[in-house]
Amino acid sequence: MHFHQIPFELIALLLVAMAGCATIQPAPTASGRPEIFVSAAPSKVRSTLVAACARAGSRIDSQTDSQVTVSRRLDNLGSQLIYGSRYDSIPNARYIYTLIPEAAGTRVFVQGEVVTNPGSAFERRTPIEQADPKALPAMQGNLERLAALAAQ
Repeated sequence: MHFHQIPFELIALLLVAMAGCATIQPAPTASGRPEIFVSAAPSKVRSTLVAACARAGSRIDSQTDSQVTVSRRLDNLGSQLIYGSRYDSIPNARYIYTLIPEAAGTRVFVQGEVVTNPGSAFERRTPIEQADPKALPAMQGNLERLAALAAQ
């Protein structure tokens, strides 16, 4: 059997199997989840977060006093093969930021997910750390940059 004769389904299955073997790296926090304390009021943190996400090309899906949800299309081929569907071949990365006021500032948590069929009745969510084992440390790095911007 020549390589060009290998069925597409077999290739996709091998990609999923290899991705499943990767060890999820926790965020370098006490909880193992991305979180940070920012010495600024929640309104300042929220406006800094919204501005940074918009500049990075993300869409602001919703915003309340305590939560900001942003998303971005995952247009790389690997994401489309694994998380795309016949309904919508391009999944979204969605990040939900939760802002909790504390005495001297704001604690910020973030949760990421890959969304198949975003915005539809058939939406399917996968925790982003299952899609990318290095996602939690990357999200922690983003929170640390947010804290530096909001503290200015």
